[in-house]
Amino acid sequence: SLNLSHNIIAGELNFTGLNNLETLDLSENRIQGDIQSILPRFCSSLVVANVSSNNLTGEIGKSLDGCLKLQYVDFSANHLRGEISFAFQRLKHFQVSQNNLSGRIQPWVFSENCSLEDLDLSENLFIGELPKEISLCKNLVALNLWGNRFSGKIPLEIGSLVNLQALIMGKNRFHREIPESLIDLKSLSFLDL
Repeated sequence: SLNLSHNIIAGELNFTGLNNLETLDLSENRIQGDIQSILPRFCSSLVVANVSSNNLTGEIGKSLDGCLKLQYVDFSANHLRGEISFAFQRLKHFQVSQNNLSGRIQPWVFSENCSLEDLDLSENLFIGELPKEISLCKNLVALNLWGNRFSGKIPLEIGSLVNLQALIMGKNRFHREIPESLIDLKSLSFLDL
């Protein structure tokens, strides 16, 4: 475990020899550089990666390729861009709020093996309809899509996410009709449309 959070560490990191690292917390610093050049160096054993609130740039996709054990990701409040180009098969928590991520969320990112519990895509530039395949993430407890450019109808299938406690979809361009299936969300305690 390596925790260097809440410091004023600046510049680029050149970590070496951390192949057995399971938990990395570099949050609340001033670290710069491309996420694709930093994360893959030591992610073979990584389970938790928190690099939120830094000055990281680049695209997320390829930076996660060698991180086969990764389950908890917080890349919030950086300068990351691009699309979501990987499936949520092994991840439990994926938080990328306050970046410049864009494009459409493709249906294939939500696979049959989706293990997501917390998905935070808020304050980015995502567009288009939210895929109904999100309902494959049966363990989802929190879904935050606030402050994007999502449009179209809210998928009826969201009503099948029986563990969902927080559904935050405000400041988007969703159709004004609220699906009646949201009544089936018996665990829901916070709703923002």
